[in-house]
Amino acid sequence: MFRSVTLPQNVPGRLLLHSMPGRFESWQQFLEKAKQYRIDHIVCLASDDEIEIKSPSYARAIQNRTLEIPRRCFHIPDFGTPDNPQEYAEFVMHIAELLRSGKTILVHCGAGIGRTGTLAITLLLALGVDRTEAELTVGSTGSHPETDGQRGLIDWFEEWLISGRHTA
Repeated sequence: MFRSVTLPQNVPGRLLLHSMPGRFESWQQFLEKAKQYRIDHIVCLASDDEIEIKSPSYARAIQNRTLEIPRRCFHIPDFGTPDNPQEYAEFVMHIAELLRSGKTILVHCGAGIGRTGTLAITLLLALGVDRTEAELTVGSTGSHPETDGQRGLIDWFEEWLISGRHTA
């Protein structure tokens, strides 16, 4: 379930894609693998309500504060896009900096496909990877945008990067 994304050679971090922790494997199996992969941060794209429904064990760990891995959350509706693309772009740039600093990042949504794939592609763009290569790299892991809105978000993000608005 942990799927590695190839990053540019000058980026020492590690990017892993996954379904919601504990959804398709036991909570204990997830924790063992997370420890094995030395996950520094979990990037969660699902809401707490979605987590409660799809992975009660993960929800309990969050509620009981027993999850030992820090979570960085940017909630996006299932099959959806963020309400505020600018905030999303800033979030992506922050995660890209964590990867540049050598951190191991695990990204998940519900199934680890659409929202996860969209974020992974925009992360690669933020790290300087060409759009076609980013889409092929992420697609090879089984993740990819699932909706026109998600593809449009990638278009917007790419234009945002090119325009230089991220440096303002």
